[in-house]
Amino acid sequence: MPAKAASGSSHPGGEPESVAEHLVRLEGAVKRLSWLATMGRGLPVSDHESAGHEDGARLVALQRDYDKLQRDHARLLAEHAELERQRHDLGQRLDVAIERLRALIPGGD
Repeated sequence: MPAKAASGSSHPGGEPESVAEHLVRLEGAVKRLSWLATMGRGLPVSDHESAGHEDGARLVALQRDYDKLQRDHARLLAEHAELERQRHDLGQRLDVAIERLRALIPGGD
């Protein structure tokens, strides 16, 4: 007969759980807490996969989505910087063209 947990915890049916069952339940809780503590902190996907919690597959998918969003964000920032540079260049070219047109118009100063 398995030893009973000293905590007095029991199954939903009211019978006490064994120490082994209690330890398995606690280990699961620790893994879930560890997962919550590391979520969003850039823990490698392989660490999440080996964490052994029931939400592992979902977490892996979320981590991959998050990584993709970070890459997309970096790409969009680079594209934005390039567009700003082009806008600035076009503004300068427009100013030069306006000055040339004014020089061609009599009394355009």
